Amino acid sequence: MENRAYPDEAVATTSKGKREVRVLLEKGEYLRYTYVNPEDGRVVRQGKESVILKSGGKRTKIFLIPLKDRRRLATIKDDCGEVVVSDKEKRVIRF
Repeated sequence: MENRAYPDEAVATTSKGKREVRVLLEKGEYLRYTYVNPEDGRVVRQGKESVILKSGGKRTKIFLIPLKDRRRLATIKDDCGEVVVSDKEKRVIRF
């Protein structure tokens, strides 16, 4: 059966052979950061990261928590507000 509603390039096939369409929810900018101990500058926990997605005036936070089996658990918080981070030169960045 041919799907005429979506372009072929947007149709993916799962590992079980089922076809599904990748549909855009929103598009924007992102910021990705990790957590560092302020006293020694070492990463607090390898793989512990956050990603902030910004689309229009809305920000969504995806918090990535490493699991023992090398996968990551993601939690999502909508409308997280402004985020302030430091870059490697210890300058403040507001996003």
